[in-house]
Amino acid sequence: KYKIVDNIDKENEENKEEEKFTVKPNEDILAKIKEKYEFVYEREEVTKIPAKVTVTQIAKSKQEKNIFSLPKMKIEKQDKLTGAQKGDILHKFMQYVDFENAKNDLDLELQRLQQQEFLTEKEIENINKKNVLKFLESDLMQRMLNAQKLYREYQFIYQIDAKEVNEEVSEQFEKEKVLIQGIADLLIEEKDGIVIVDYKTDYINNEQDFVDKYGKQLEIYKEAMDKYFDKPVKECIIYSLHMGKAIKV
Repeated sequence: KYKIVDNIDKENEENKEEEKFTVKPNEDILAKIKEKYEFVYEREEVTKIPAKVTVTQIAKSKQEKNIFSLPKMKIEKQDKLTGAQKGDILHKFMQYVDFENAKNDLDLELQRLQQQEFLTEKEIENINKKNVLKFLESDLMQRMLNAQKLYREYQFIYQIDAKEVNEEVSEQFEKEKVLIQGIADLLIEEKDGIVIVDYKTDYINNEQDFVDKYGKQLEIYKEAMDKYFDKPVKECIIYSLHMGKAIKV
């Protein structure tokens, strides 16, 4: 029952050799492991398409340009404002101004906006009154005053095809739906339809350049508003404050 060992190391090596064995792998298990690590999700391309975007992002992707929003601005200590900041101020003015009051007395209306804290003194100083007065005397302003209803800063959410967000998406997934959110500067409701108005402060002197730059943005607005209102969208207008012109898109 007992074995006398002279060389313990040699005996251990012999025992290890006796314990060696081989096991044939289970083919089913191997197949499952291989399938798991080689799996490719057939809709992987869809995961790269954002579920929700803004109209601004779409405009940037197609034209590499921004449209204006209305962020909180800290400008009191700045000596000179950027063009974008001045544009934001003018958009804010358009959002809160009483058009009839401004048409009658612009300075008095600006005073009201400051007193009610819609605009600061610094912001009012940077409003181009000449451009505003030209707008107040325009045919578009008269249309606004005669409208059944005006909608300012009209927010909306709308579904579009993935192809509109990413032109490189494959045909298989181009109809996947993506949510977009946007804000229309102004909607004019008239008896026979809706007019979309988008204010622009860009220093551009060519009407076609405005259409090329912002046409897609207005196209999306039109598609969305056609769904939101019982009346059709009959017109899309870019109003260039720099040019003092209403440009039909």
